[in-house]
Order: sequence, then C-alpha cells, then structure tokens
Amino acid sequence: MKYIEVLLGSKSFSDFISRTSAVNTIMDQDKSIMDDLEADKQKMQQKMQEVKTKKKQVEANKREVEDKKSEIRRSKRNPCSP
Repeated sequence: MKYIEVLLGSKSFSDFISRTSAVNTIMDQDKSIMDDLEADKQKMQQKMQEVKTKKKQVEANKREVEDKKSEIRRSKRNPCSP
C-alpha cells in the first residue's frame, strides 16, 4: 500500500497523526535497510576484488611451482646439465 493511501485512509485527525507517525517510522526503517544494503553491497564488491587479487597470486604461484617441477624433471633427465 502506498504511504499516501495510508494517510488518506484516516478516519479522524488523531488517526491521521497516528498514521503519519507510523508512516514516518516505516520510512525511517526503509531508509536504514537501504543504507545497510548499500554498505553490504560495497563490502561484497571489496571482498570480490580481494578474492580476484588472491586468485591471481595463487595462479602465479602455481605457474612458478610448475616451472620448478619442470626444471627438476629436466635436471633429473640430464644430471650433467646445470
């Protein structure tokens, strides 16, 4: 239900004031929820960036290990080679 419909559905002035208070409370809570959602979204984006950075580092480390393994295999096949 739209906020204006809630207010216009008032039966009396005191009902209008009560409904206005309720609508204000709901609007404040909605804003708080939206602010929290935005903060969570920013945290998630930051965490995703951290994960991407760590993934790149892990991939680089994996390549380095694979290169060292290949080097060891070559040296085992040719023990006289430096």
